[in-house]
Amino acid sequence: MSESELGKYYKILEIEEGATLQEVEYAYRILKKIHTADSTAMVPGMREFSETRRSELLDEIEEAHRVLEEELKTHSQITTPRSRHLDESVPITGEVLFLARNEIGVELDEVSRRTKVRKDYLQALEMEDFDRLPDAAVYVRGFVTAYAEYLGFTAQKIVPPYMLRYSNWVEQKKRN
Repeated sequence: MSESELGKYYKILEIEEGATLQEVEYAYRILKKIHTADSTAMVPGMREFSETRRSELLDEIEEAHRVLEEELKTHSQITTPRSRHLDESVPITGEVLFLARNEIGVELDEVSRRTKVRKDYLQALEMEDFDRLPDAAVYVRGFVTAYAEYLGFTAQKIVPPYMLRYSNWVEQKKRN
């Protein structure tokens, strides 16, 4: 299938061309929730659409999801690197994230585009410059999780030790 034909399906799911399988799945789930008549997440303005039009939209969303999922799986266009395993003796630091990213040759702009995490936050994660990150730990946890998963790490192994260092930094900051 040509890029222009696929572009139609990316547009239906309201995502950029070249999105990952994970992004396709996420967009599909969100749009399905929004356009389903009995959904509590249905946008109030959607009630202005007839039942027929809403059904057509859902059919288009289903088709776009099916085609893009098949295309991405068939042609291995998934941009997330393969699974990575960590040596248990290696401390999980921002430097590990930096080295893993450099190993696969991906620029921060690309990581930012794929994870939807701002580039300056990704840089702060790599440098463990916690002052440049949002004050809410929930955001930091989300950023680390998205970045680790993009790099192919299991988030459960990366996030807790990283968040422990972040929490220690927050406590130290409060004391000072």
